[in-house]
Amino acid sequence: MPNEKLRFDPETHSYWLGGEKLISVTTVLREAKLFDYTSFHGMYMDRGTAVHTITELSDKGALIEDKVENPLLPYLDAWKKFREDTQIEVLATEEPVYHPIYKYAGMLDRRILWKKKEAVIDIKSGMSAPWHHLQTAAYAKTFNRPMLRFSLYISGEGTYHLEEHSNYEDWDVFRSALAVVNWKRKMGALKI
Repeated sequence: MPNEKLRFDPETHSYWLGGEKLISVTTVLREAKLFDYTSFHGMYMDRGTAVHTITELSDKGALIEDKVENPLLPYLDAWKKFREDTQIEVLATEEPVYHPIYKYAGMLDRRILWKKKEAVIDIKSGMSAPWHHLQTAAYAKTFNRPMLRFSLYISGEGTYHLEEHSNYEDWDVFRSALAVVNWKRKMGALKI
């Protein structure tokens, strides 16, 4: 659920609801060992951040395309082609969301209207991975209504591939991972 009381601290990449620190979706997935963050090369993380920035600015009509570095242009082209091909309506961009009961938070890339249905979409500049399904399930459950879920893979060749995540078990797996991580933290097996 989006909320004006939810604060995101970009320096520490932490979420706060009032005085309470919430665990992030990616922290849950990392600490549950559902993906290995240490294997992510800094160059790819920097590229992902840059791709998110240019697509966000493009959506807001604030991007000066002449200033976009050449290696990033194909990613921007892929995003624009996807928007043109699908005629989606972007409802929210880089939206901080949280779950009021399970006390986790995250930064939702896009909330969109897809064929007259509301959906969450996560933009990826890398390859498909199983944990992406869990990530979108966690984001979708922050809303108190049905949401479609997608990952959009945009490439350095200017192409895109949309992957729908429709397995209802994804939420069960994420919720189980969250329970394990919370238990490990409570028992002192993980540092907070």
